[in-house]
Amino acid sequence: MKNQKWYLQTWFICIIFSVGILGFAVPVFFIFSVVAVLLIILQYKDAKRLRDKYGNIDELDNNIHQLESEYAQRRTNLVNEYQAEQKKLAALKAEEASLMADLFIQHYNFSDYDGLTSEECKNRLSILKNDEQELIKSGNYILVSSTESKKEINNNVKQLLRCFNSECDNILLNISAKNIDSMRNKISKCFESLNKIFETDGM
Repeated sequence: MKNQKWYLQTWFICIIFSVGILGFAVPVFFIFSVVAVLLIILQYKDAKRLRDKYGNIDELDNNIHQLESEYAQRRTNLVNEYQAEQKKLAALKAEEASLMADLFIQHYNFSDYDGLTSEECKNRLSILKNDEQELIKSGNYILVSSTESKKEINNNVKQLLRCFNSECDNILLNISAKNIDSMRNKISKCFESLNKIFETDGM
């Protein structure tokens, strides 16, 4: 038994008994027998002390096994809850991105520019550019769910923004009053396409 003194071990007491039995003289047998009995008594007391301190070994084993099972079950439950929350978060972010795409299409209603002079158009474009700059400064123009380092996230954000602006610049080079609807659709498709591409990077 762990924590039991060496002279109280059963094997040692058996040796004492054996020496007493093999002893040729009666006094030798008597002495060794008495010592063995005393050791058995001490062993019993020591075992009782350990039981009082730690409890029955079978009960300890059962308690440890039960605690291990409870811990494993709790860990499994926590992992399942975490994965469920991650799925909910991903679904919410996808829904938010979809809503933003709808708002983007609705916000840029080019029919609002009908009947405006070129000067008024320039003023409205200036306001839109200022709004764009303010949005970029706020950091809310791209939804980020990535767990990568800050440097990698910033690099991906810059790359996504440059891609979108470059695509929009190319589309708007050939814009006219006749093709304004098709140009708007191209921008919307570009928006959706880039979102799908960068979705794997948590953007």
